[in-house]
Amino acid sequence: MKLIIIISSTLLFLLSCTSSSSIHDNNTEKKLKENQYKAVVLELAKRTSTGLDEKNKEIYLKVNGQNYYVRISEGYVTTKEFLKHLNQEVVIKGEIKISESKYNKPVSIIGAKQPEQERKGPYMVVYKIYKNK
Repeated sequence: MKLIIIISSTLLFLLSCTSSSSIHDNNTEKKLKENQYKAVVLELAKRTSTGLDEKNKEIYLKVNGQNYYVRISEGYVTTKEFLKHLNQEVVIKGEIKISESKYNKPVSIIGAKQPEQERKGPYMVVYKIYKNK
């Protein structure tokens, strides 16, 4: 009987400890919905195989201390919209995806050079930017 009480108490405790995304702001707790992230919009130098290209900038989001490249072509938010929120903390609706290593095909055979390797690793696709809640 005691064993059943201990097991049921343990199960109740484990079920009550669910993890949900939440943020703390001004001593009030606000819960984020599924696929929402609190992030800082950054504009960083483009990474190339030879190093950093300071002339060309790319949009990144800093989420939980990690910088994610934003793949503009897959989302619904433009670069212009991101630049309005540059260096500001915003709440976004999107998802984190993982890209596999691929090679882009050369545009023509005549001017064919070594194909460039596409970016690999985690990146973000953003569907909407909310003002900081």
